[in-house]
Amino acid sequence: MGSVICDRTGRTAMEGTTNPIADVTEDPLIALLRRYEVGLKAFNETGTGERDDEYWDRLANETWHGAQQDIILFKPTATTSTSALMALDHVLRSEELFGDLSESADQQMLWQLVKAARDYVASLVTPSL
Repeated sequence: MGSVICDRTGRTAMEGTTNPIADVTEDPLIALLRRYEVGLKAFNETGTGERDDEYWDRLANETWHGAQQDIILFKPTATTSTSALMALDHVLRSEELFGDLSESADQQMLWQLVKAARDYVASLVTPSL
């Protein structure tokens, strides 16, 4: 059985997730990525009224920032196909990396390479029709 990773506050990787599954204790990347995505969604759903930088910094710290820092600090590896697919899907959805593919052939190529790897991993776990 794999070890459970605790973050800077002593929480396990599984804490803070809304939909833990059996893979979580074996693959902490799943829990950390879920925690990040849930936090980012909460952050993005907050109204965009007139707020100062301090407010946004505090909200980031309360939602997604801790999970992001835990992923950076612990460098969890994908130990299941589920987490590998989650990580690759997250990268493919990145507006920071792939915002407007029409502007850069290099970005188009990188996106296609990541997509090819993602599709291959998916084909290993999803039966062909």
